[in-house]
Amino acid sequence: MLAIKIIAGALIGAILKIPCDFIEEKLLSKRNMVFNQMKRERIILHLIMAAAGAVIMWKQSFAFIEVYCFLILMICEMIAVIDLHHRIIPNDLLLSILIVKIAFSVPTILGVKGFPEFSILYSMIGLIAGFVIFVLPAAFAKNVGAGDIKLAACAGFCLGIMNLLY
Repeated sequence: MLAIKIIAGALIGAILKIPCDFIEEKLLSKRNMVFNQMKRERIILHLIMAAAGAVIMWKQSFAFIEVYCFLILMICEMIAVIDLHHRIIPNDLLLSILIVKIAFSVPTILGVKGFPEFSILYSMIGLIAGFVIFVLPAAFAKNVGAGDIKLAACAGFCLGIMNLLY
């Protein structure tokens, strides 16, 4: 049963690369940039997404969390590819990370049992800590872009202060 679940996760991860490419192309066309990936890069990314999908299905046992992890995986793939090729991190993707986190935290906020814990306080402290950790080097003229600072802040919000520091 576990093997089937892992294979299904790998297939889901690999298939999710297709909408990622479509969204990346749309985000870049809004900025008059060209989306291009070499065939080798595309194959490698499909394999990475498949491996991540297999791990998600292997490690998670609750469908709600699996969907959350796959959505975050997609967003992270898009951020990584766009940043690699164009040295930008679209605000649309950063905002989508926050929206996904908040949307998937609603059951916990409403007191539904069986969902992962969520603390708005720890998330806000994580957001501030992620921002500060990256804005300090930027203040001392190190090459840290604004997108990287915003990404660190979003990661801090999603992870909370303790997991961010880990």
